[in-house]
Amino acid sequence: MSASDGAASSTAPTVVYVANADSHDIAVLALDAGAAGATLREIDRFATAGAVMPLAVRPDKRVLYASIRSEPFRVLSLAIDPATGRLEEIGSAPLPASMCWISTDRRGRYLLSASYGSSLVAVSPIDDEGGAGVAQQVVATDEKAHAIQVDPSNRFAFATCLGGGVVRQMRFDAASGRLESNAVPAWRARAGAGPRHFVF
Repeated sequence: MSASDGAASSTAPTVVYVANADSHDIAVLALDAGAAGATLREIDRFATAGAVMPLAVRPDKRVLYASIRSEPFRVLSLAIDPATGRLEEIGSAPLPASMCWISTDRRGRYLLSASYGSSLVAVSPIDDEGGAGVAQQVVATDEKAHAIQVDPSNRFAFATCLGGGVVRQMRFDAASGRLESNAVPAWRARAGAGPRHFVF
C-alpha cells in the first residue's frame, strides 16, 4: 500500500506501507527512484499489537487504515505524516469479524470491510478527523466474502464471494453509508471460478 501527498512539494517521498502479520507491525518504506532503478528504504516500523493484514489509504492520503485479524478484531486509524510518511494512531474501533479486506468509499467517509471466515461485509463511519468507528451495518453474504469496493461514482458497491462464486451487487447511499441489494442482487461466475480481487 503506498501513499504520497499530491499537494506536497516534489521532494515529498513516495511511501510504501507493508503489513507484517507475524511480526505485528507495518513497515514504512521510502520508494527512491534513481538512475539504476527504484529501491525501497526503511523509514520506520509501526507496532500494531496484533496480526495486521489488509491496509487502505483514505482518498485524501492523510490516514491509513489497518485491519487487525487476531482477537480482538479491530481497525486502526493511523495519521500519515505528510513530510515523512510515518504513522501515528488516532483511533481504534472493533470490527464484527476477522476482516480480510478493507477499503473506503470515494469520499473517505465510510470504511467497507469483508470477512472470509464469517461470510459478511460491513460499513463503518469515518469521522472528520479520519477515525473509523464501530460498524453501523453488517450484511450477510454468500460463502467466503473476499473483497468489497464502491464504484467510481460512489453509488454502487460490489462484493466478491469466493465460496459462493458470485459478485454481490448493492446500492450504496453515500450520505448515510447504507448498503441495499440492487435490482439484480448478484452476478454468478462460472462454476469453480471463485472471484476474489477486482479493480475498476
